[in-house]
Amino acid sequence: MIDEAVILASGYGTRLRPLTDHMNKVVLPVGGRPWITYVLDMLQGWGIKRVVLKVAYKWNTIYKTIGHHYGDMDINYVVTEMPLGTGGDLQMALHYVRSPQVFVLNGDTLFKIDYQRFYEECQHESFALALTPDEHGNVDIGSDGYITQFSIDPSHLPYKNGGIYLVNKNKFQIQTTSLEEALAKGLRARGYVDNGFFIDIGTPIDYGLAQLYVPKETREWVLKP
Repeated sequence: MIDEAVILASGYGTRLRPLTDHMNKVVLPVGGRPWITYVLDMLQGWGIKRVVLKVAYKWNTIYKTIGHHYGDMDINYVVTEMPLGTGGDLQMALHYVRSPQVFVLNGDTLFKIDYQRFYEECQHESFALALTPDEHGNVDIGSDGYITQFSIDPSHLPYKNGGIYLVNKNKFQIQTTSLEEALAKGLRARGYVDNGFFIDIGTPIDYGLAQLYVPKETREWVLKP
């Protein structure tokens, strides 16, 4: 089973300003603790031992929050002066991954998936993504489980990108700095559907909802001192 994960946390958090004027959005407080600690608690529950954090904007605020260790996990930083886009950030981070396969997470989303089933169903793919049902989603899949439509903007497709990926670094390649653009242009990808709790903190409304729901939904993940 995989014991390594990448977290993409380079973005400017523009939609959350002024909250993000002086900090990266993944360290914004949710339920009295930094958001990223919920993501790390989840990964520790998956058995992850090494995390590669791809960072740029206000990355030092993340480092001051969690340092190089969290629980049993080693935290490694890949720093660039500015974000490289989701595709560029991912490709750079993969250079620092030791294992052939790795879980990749968007730093501003939380998705309670059955990670073992996700791995079992998609372990032979070069790229797979976890999807959450959403009547205003941007993704559709065929009967074979592969992505047939991916819209960059919200649409009326049945699924939404849940921000968790399974990547084979030896097989994965894209020619754009945007992962979403690559998917929209037909990047071959397997979709895994899960009904678990999903939320992101990308907008003020969602960030407010996270304050209400995340502490309750993740109570069992909390890392014990």
